[in-house]
Amino acid sequence: MSYQNDMLGAALGWKYNSASGIQTQSGTLTDWPVSLGSAPTDNEQAQAVIDYQTYLGSNTKRDDELTAFLNTNGGKFIKAIVLVGIDKGIWTLNDIRTKYRSI
Repeated sequence: MSYQNDMLGAALGWKYNSASGIQTQSGTLTDWPVSLGSAPTDNEQAQAVIDYQTYLGSNTKRDDELTAFLNTNGGKFIKAIVLVGIDKGIWTLNDIRTKYRSI
C-alpha cells in the first residue's frame, strides 16, 4: 500500500471506532488487525480521510451553533445542569466531548 496522508491514523481510528491494532507511521498504514478483515485499499483509505474531514467540518458547524446557544441565558442554565451531572457522576466530560468538542 502506498497511500499517505497525515490524517490517516485519525481517520481510520474514527472510522473503525479506535480498534486495537490499527497502526500508522508518517501517514501510512503499517499494521492492520486481523479481526477487522483485510486492510483497506489505498482508495478506501483515501475515502476514509475524506469522510473524516467531512465529519470534522460538520462537527465544527455544530460546535459553533452549540457555543452560540450556550452563551444565551437558556444555554447558561443548561450548562449549569450539565456541570451538576458531571459533578454527580451521571456522565463525564469526555462523554459530552465525544459529541460536542467545543464544550
